[in-house]
Amino acid sequence: MSTVLYDAPGPRARARNRLYSVLAAAALVLLVAVVVRQMAGTEQFDGDKWEYFVTPSYVSAILVDGVLNTIRMAVFAILFALVIGLAFGVGKLSDHAWVRWPCWAFVEFFRAVPLLLLIIYIFYTVGAGGGIGSLWSVVVGLALYNGAVLAEVVRAGVNAVPSGQAEAAYAIGLRKTQVMRIICSEGLVG
Repeated sequence: MSTVLYDAPGPRARARNRLYSVLAAAALVLLVAVVVRQMAGTEQFDGDKWEYFVTPSYVSAILVDGVLNTIRMAVFAILFALVIGLAFGVGKLSDHAWVRWPCWAFVEFFRAVPLLLLIIYIFYTVGAGGGIGSLWSVVVGLALYNGAVLAEVVRAGVNAVPSGQAEAAYAIGLRKTQVMRIICSEGLVG
């Protein structure tokens, strides 16, 4: 069975592909062997250089503190980004210019700022020296950036609803806030 996008290879192409696969695997094994030999020659496999990965206090710091703080940051950043994205995404769709323009400026600014630069700026302005700390600096930076991205997703999702659906809702007497609430709640659930 053939498809429009891909023609099945013939016998010569299959043989050529097998040969290329064997040559690529041999080159990869050779490269790994050269790297391992070079590392062994410069004493990179000595026990004292790998002690950090087997010392219980270091392993505990990496696994317990590092992993737990990463999960904590991710959970808080996701929750805050969802709230920010929903609020500013709906705000960009407002009929009132005094709501729409600040939401538009917020979203465009935080989508344009590089995330690492934003986190560093937050840390050095409000995070360091008794401020909110490094963990919350990362959470705030991630929430602002991803909230701005999610605001565009919300706006695009609402605009993707066929116009006949909104017109039907207006025809049965719903106000714009009710229509937006129904569309947004359906978009979040479905």
